[in-house]
Amino acid sequence: MGQYTRSELAAGAFVWLLRVEYASRAFLFASGSVPPGEAPTDSAGVVMAIDGTIGDNVGIDVSSDILSPGGSSRSVSFRGLIFPVDIAALVEGGNDLSTATGDLALWRLGDSYADRWRFLRGNVQRPEYGAKGAPVNLTIEENAYNDRSILPGKWSTVTAATFPGAGETVEGKYYPIIIGGPGVFRNLAGSDLTRPGSTAIVVGASPDTLLICGHEIENVTVKVYDGTTSEDFAPSITEDGIGNPVATVDISAASTISRTASSYTIYTPAGIAGGITGAGDVLDYFLRLSTLRIDEGKLAAAVPALNDYTIRGFTDSGGFSAWEWIQDNLIPLLPVSFVSSGGDNGGVYPIFWKLDAGPQDAIAEIVAGVGGATRDGPIRYDRNHRDVINEIRIDYAKNAQTGEYQRFQVLRPDAVALGSRPDVGSYHARISRNRYGSGSEAITTDIVYDDITAGLVLQWKIHALGFLHRVGVYIMPREWGRLGPGDVVTLTDSELSIVSRVCLVRSVAWVSASWVSVEVLILENPARDY
Repeated sequence: MGQYTRSELAAGAFVWLLRVEYASRAFLFASGSVPPGEAPTDSAGVVMAIDGTIGDNVGIDVSSDILSPGGSSRSVSFRGLIFPVDIAALVEGGNDLSTATGDLALWRLGDSYADRWRFLRGNVQRPEYGAKGAPVNLTIEENAYNDRSILPGKWSTVTAATFPGAGETVEGKYYPIIIGGPGVFRNLAGSDLTRPGSTAIVVGASPDTLLICGHEIENVTVKVYDGTTSEDFAPSITEDGIGNPVATVDISAASTISRTASSYTIYTPAGIAGGITGAGDVLDYFLRLSTLRIDEGKLAAAVPALNDYTIRGFTDSGGFSAWEWIQDNLIPLLPVSFVSSGGDNGGVYPIFWKLDAGPQDAIAEIVAGVGGATRDGPIRYDRNHRDVINEIRIDYAKNAQTGEYQRFQVLRPDAVALGSRPDVGSYHARISRNRYGSGSEAITTDIVYDDITAGLVLQWKIHALGFLHRVGVYIMPREWGRLGPGDVVTLTDSELSIVSRVCLVRSVAWVSASWVSVEVLILENPARDY
């Protein structure tokens, strides 16, 4: 089962179940009393025995933050577990306790075990044990972001086996990966220009064959640059010496470019997976190159909004994981952060932070003092004045031959004419500067060539970084546990003069099997609220 519905959570009795698999058997612990007639049953309908107890406050939470977008592993510690076996004897018999695994779930009395709402599963870390009957302490840690992939692939390098005719100077080079069609951008006059967008590797015995990427691409014309001039060629979709798909260009019939240049760059309108350019589709592609478990449903839900951002670029380096590429290249440009879900179909997934959300986007209303909602402590601000940014420059459209960025945009409080191009003046940036003073940031990206995408990056960053947002925590009945990071809600707290303020959920922490602690980010948006 994935999750209980809100109505199911509101009714019935729930306990936490911890299942520890160790020494070829499973041990089950519950956070409360389970009457014999309501015990969990396995897939065969056999009643599962409860071996011991755990505390009701397990400290599990689902949290994320737009300003801390990288995913991190979750863990829960348990103390005082009494196992019905001699742990010390089992360890000495060759059953390493540190190889045990754990599964933590919320379960409704009377349901089958398969119907539980799983929150966490992972390996046992740092276990402590004593003599027979002594309490055992351990931590269950989820390694949701432990990606063991290597890009561009173990054998996707130039060697005597993959390209026998390649020279020693290119041996060991990684095959390029091309995304979209890097190299095309719009100049100040509004015309589309093409420039070198990715590198090529000379792999022919005489320098007539260029490797342009280590994957299939559409059979389109590519433009090859020798450093001075360019010429169009038709690529060949073929295989290297050990069967890897590659795209190459034969320049033996070149009439414009040199056949003996020291290096070559190219422009191609094609790229991976049929030329995908939407950031959501690119994210999906690289996640599937990883070894991470993926929450398919929640990933699919986030892709359409992310596809508003156009991604074009390439990489000709290697030795990194797919998750590392996502962290280094995609996440800094997008209003996303990552969390992991623990269900049977769970895994990592992106949260799209709707920073311009309005009341119409809210899926629920939190009202302090109503329905069991109670504010837990004071409202606090999330950052300091020195952290505020209200002037942002982005450099993009990288020339693969020169390494220079050919386009830039600046979003600042007031429009300023720079040559023939005025920078963008922003109402939000101006209000931010007037409140907090000036703060600036410059960013560069190798995977954006599109003016609209560059502008979208600046807009969400001003929303996120241009103001000090407030954070509130509310204790709620467990049915509110269906909320998750990124959900839009409204908040009313009459004691604080807050009325239907738009908020984003940052975390949902389970205080017990009956109560959750919901942390909300009260978004500051002057254009909407004042």
